[in-house]
Amino acid sequence: MYKLVLNTNVKTNRTVILYHGWTGDVENVKELAFEIMDKQKVNVICPRLTGHNGTADDFVAATAKDWIRDAKRTYEEAIKEGHDIVGIGGLSMGALLATIVADEFGIRTIILASPAFYNRDKMIFFTPFVSLFIKKIKLRKPNEFMENSHFTDKDYVKNQTEVYNRYIWIKPGAELLKIQRIARRKYKEIFGNAVVAIYSLEDEAVGNRSWEFMKTANRTLDLRVAVLKTGNHELFNDFRVSDTACEEVNKRLKQL
Repeated sequence: MYKLVLNTNVKTNRTVILYHGWTGDVENVKELAFEIMDKQKVNVICPRLTGHNGTADDFVAATAKDWIRDAKRTYEEAIKEGHDIVGIGGLSMGALLATIVADEFGIRTIILASPAFYNRDKMIFFTPFVSLFIKKIKLRKPNEFMENSHFTDKDYVKNQTEVYNRYIWIKPGAELLKIQRIARRKYKEIFGNAVVAIYSLEDEAVGNRSWEFMKTANRTLDLRVAVLKTGNHELFNDFRVSDTACEEVNKRLKQL
């Protein structure tokens, strides 16, 4: 499993793990990773989840179990390597995986960026049934990148254009739905954690239901929320707000 590993120039074993989103890659959280390393003086590990940045068949074959296994294995391997995991987080589905791992291993600080506890598109609820017959649907015209998005990795852009933006992902959508249900349950169970949450009111993928769930589902949490008026779902790749988003997260990580 590929991992982006950033080591701070300060000698420390304190480390944060960040997970990318569904259909994405470490590019989703790379800018945040560098900013956390710089401002918090910690190491950062960003793993690539099974089936991502590959072929359409790779993605269709990946399961919720694979993604949860990847998330847990990243933590377990980091511990074996001597890292002290002081925080864990992610973007979108990555935020859900961080919630699941934090609950299991007792990690006290969680970073939830555009957390996909629910989707705006209600069609996801039909994917478990439809996926019995159809795994993906090829689009006549590929989806465009989100407006105002900026990516520095040309290989990532090429792969997104040639693979992930060309399909409606039925079977992977059903797997995402499984992750959402598990993460909502785990979010309710974690106790007293510091949760740094950031989202945009313009988020085209995740609606207000996710934000309301976060605020009301668990009253024991130290919930530190940053709300941006603008910004797409992939906050750290939106050139209008990426710097602000990183700054807002770091501001709320002072006690990491």
